[in-house]
Amino acid sequence: MISDTLDAEAKSNATERMKKLLKSAESLKVSDQVPIARYYRSLIEMHRMAMAYIDDGNLEKGLVLLVRFCWFAMDEIRSHVDYSIHESEEKRRVAELIPSAMTKAENIKRELKKIFEAEASHFRRLLEVHRRKQQEEQEAELGQTMEKAAREILAEEAAKAAKTDRMLDKKLDHIEIVDPNMATANLNFPSLSSISAASTATKPSAPSINRVDKPTSTPGPMSQKRMAVSGELIEKFLDHAKENTMNNVETCGILCGKMVRDRFMVTHVIIPRQKGSADGCIAEGEEEVFRLQDNEGLITLGWIHTHPSQTAFLSSVDLHTHCAYQTMMSEAIAIVAAPAKQEVGTFVLTPEGLSTIGACELTGFHPHPGIFLIFFFILCYFHDLEAQRLFTAAQHVVYSANIPCTVIDFRNR
Repeated sequence: MISDTLDAEAKSNATERMKKLLKSAESLKVSDQVPIARYYRSLIEMHRMAMAYIDDGNLEKGLVLLVRFCWFAMDEIRSHVDYSIHESEEKRRVAELIPSAMTKAENIKRELKKIFEAEASHFRRLLEVHRRKQQEEQEAELGQTMEKAAREILAEEAAKAAKTDRMLDKKLDHIEIVDPNMATANLNFPSLSSISAASTATKPSAPSINRVDKPTSTPGPMSQKRMAVSGELIEKFLDHAKENTMNNVETCGILCGKMVRDRFMVTHVIIPRQKGSADGCIAEGEEEVFRLQDNEGLITLGWIHTHPSQTAFLSSVDLHTHCAYQTMMSEAIAIVAAPAKQEVGTFVLTPEGLSTIGACELTGFHPHPGIFLIFFFILCYFHDLEAQRLFTAAQHVVYSANIPCTVIDFRNR
């Protein structure tokens, strides 16, 4: 009931609702550490997802992604160090998509404005009905409280009167009239005056009730879409990474899939050509990966990599890698498989993590603000501190045995 009221409060103001929706389209600043080609690829996928949302009838999420696409493609990406020298098919495609995206966004904005105004009128009526009902309930409760208080006051006064009567009777029993012929008209009994005072006392009035509405909070306009991952994905990926794992070399892959109704489905792992080491992996040949995704209609939904001899966590380098994914898609995940420790982690950055990593310009392995540097050499402790603040287990992800998985390994081509 409370959540319904909060939702109604949030939707009763069409202007504020639109402002909050558009504000949610803002994203982090571009990072020169991320290849500009990846940004352009992400922009193309963002546009594709926006259109999928719109076709599915989810105009709010569609508008958010379109506005984010236009803002990033027209403004933010220009600050990348390679913007002026980079030329690619993806850059040309993004430039071609901008005009229609802007027009589409404006049309949806006007349509949503009408919807928001109609819903605002409806929810204002609902809120008025709710407030009247709440006031009636408060008044009924107040009446019951006052009636109870009145009964308690009367009972208390009756008890006091009874006590006074007993005291009077006791005093009367001990009055000694020595002279039987003495008149009693002028005898004074103090207890009688207290009885009179009690019977004429004014009853207390009921306290005034302040019916000012309680403050409410407004839920955010966007929420994460659920993501289902193939249950056999980890096993298949580790099978392809077996040789590297035996040699203590990391292997990385790109998680891909499609949006099906109300959720994303991770159905593919694309393993690009790469150079790996014991504590890192650098992908190569991203152009051929992009072409495959285009041909198959696959969306990038995150990435996966191994820690051959360590536990499952996100290192400082991993945090920067994943920040680029999650900045462009809030649902993007990072899967870390640690076969030696029999661990698998499915992670996302926390809001603090996105902010901290997005603002960090350091490269290589390094601590982030708030980490106790004196313990930097104690690797496990350092990881625990990072995990507490910057990344966490993904709560929107489920693994399903009913989803098939395809692994495409470009290293063997």
